[in-house]
This record gives sequence, C-alpha cells and structure tokens, in this order.
Amino acid sequence: MADEKNKSLLEKILGYIIFISLAGMVLFVFINTVLRYGFNSGIPAAEELARFLFVWTVFFGAILAYQEGRHVNVDLLVSMFKGSARKIIITLSYLSVLAVCGIMAWGGWQYLILSSSTFGSATGISFAFVSVSFFIATIAMFIQTILKFKDDMGLKGGK
Repeated sequence: MADEKNKSLLEKILGYIIFISLAGMVLFVFINTVLRYGFNSGIPAAEELARFLFVWTVFFGAILAYQEGRHVNVDLLVSMFKGSARKIIITLSYLSVLAVCGIMAWGGWQYLILSSSTFGSATGISFAFVSVSFFIATIAMFIQTILKFKDDMGLKGGK
C-alpha cells in the first residue's frame, strides 16, 4: 500500500513538473509570437527558455511513460517462452535495460560536466540546467527497472 502511495506521489510530482514546463513553453512561445507579429519585436530569452523547458518536458515525460508502462515494449521473444526459460529471458532483458541505463547515466554525467561551462547566449543559464534532465531521467529509469524486475520476479523486499 505504501509502495502504491509512493508511485502515485511520484506520478503526481512528475505530472506537475511536466504541466508547469509545458505551460511555460506555451506561454513563452505565445508571448513571443504576439510580440513578433504585433509589435515587430521579441524576447530572445523566451525562445531559449522554451527550448530548455521542452527538453525537461521530454525527459520527465519519458520517466512518467516508463513508470506507467507506456513506453515502446517489444515482448515477442518473451512471449515465445514459458516457465524458467521465460524468467531467464525476462532477467536478460532487464539486465540489458540496466546496462543501457548505466551507459547513458555515465555519458549523461560526462556531458553534464562538459556542458556546465557553456551558457545560453540569451539567458546566461548554464547548459547543465538542460543536461541534468537527461541524467535525472536515466537514473530514475534505472531505479524503476530494478523495481519492475523485483515485481516481475516476485521478489518482495521487507516483511
């Protein structure tokens, strides 16, 4: 029950972050469109902020989609097997996902460090603000994969 509450809370938090990010993006683009067509001017920082928020929306949306099982899932191989062979295939698939998440997290961390010394020309915000969303998404998916694996294999922790 507590695990379901935590999932629900996580989903709500992610939903709010995505909503705020998407609303900010729409607001920035709308204001800039009105300024460009109505007053022949614009806010350069608004375009850059909209791009930054778009990246956050994409990666946090990916976390939420993965959490809810709405990601692309090909289970052709898994569905061909039954019993212990099926468990082996499922285990290998989860280990593959964990390996990819590990590689992505390592690369994301390297990029985060690299991008921290680069700043947006219009806002002056470090690109680390953008690249940290990728790192967070990868770590979140890594953790979610471990939890999904435990659920699928019937491994319940605790009592």
